[in-house]
Amino acid sequence: MREIGSRCVRYGELYTRYQNYVVNPVSRIPKDVAATALRIEKGELLLAGSGETAEEIGICVAYIGEELAYAGGDIIVLRATGQDPVHLAHLLNAPVAARQKARMAQGDAVVHIRSDHLAEVECPLPPLPEQQAIAGVLFDMDTEIAALDRRLDKTRALKQGMMQQLLTGSIRLPIPGAVPEDEPGRSGSSSAASSASSHGSVSICATTCAAIR
Repeated sequence: MREIGSRCVRYGELYTRYQNYVVNPVSRIPKDVAATALRIEKGELLLAGSGETAEEIGICVAYIGEELAYAGGDIIVLRATGQDPVHLAHLLNAPVAARQKARMAQGDAVVHIRSDHLAEVECPLPPLPEQQAIAGVLFDMDTEIAALDRRLDKTRALKQGMMQQLLTGSIRLPIPGAVPEDEPGRSGSSSAASSASSHGSVSICATTCAAIR
């Protein structure tokens, strides 16, 4: 099904969905809303203009998508000409910049920061080729982390399904040295053991009670 509307980065998503950069924003807004919204282009930096604490104010996400998108309310948009946006976003989220933004923040219950204050943040900037190399390494590491996260989610889902089948007896595991249930000539004691194992909850309860007595 075709998605309707224009891509949009919402204020809350800077904290909850994206980390350091975004390629394809997931949110959409209708065309009439986009007509009055702040548009963002590839290479621009999106910073949260407000937050709950001074320590998290001004969190930064670089937009590196090709498609035209729009910024939600309370987002400050900056463009750093001649700098790598992914490197700069990581740098602006690093402690060296976060401490400066915290000092510039204003407010108590809700903390705010202005764009002119953000323009005063000072950070060491290497030459552009080095910035691009750093950004490439960080991007590759994020790609690897994302792949590991997907594998972890699949493994958890597999464990959940297997656990359900094992605990309900849908799947029986082979036990080394055990006599198969369908083997001819099983002794009565073996049959009794088989009967007891098929009523594991009763046997466990009885054993537990005997141990307590």
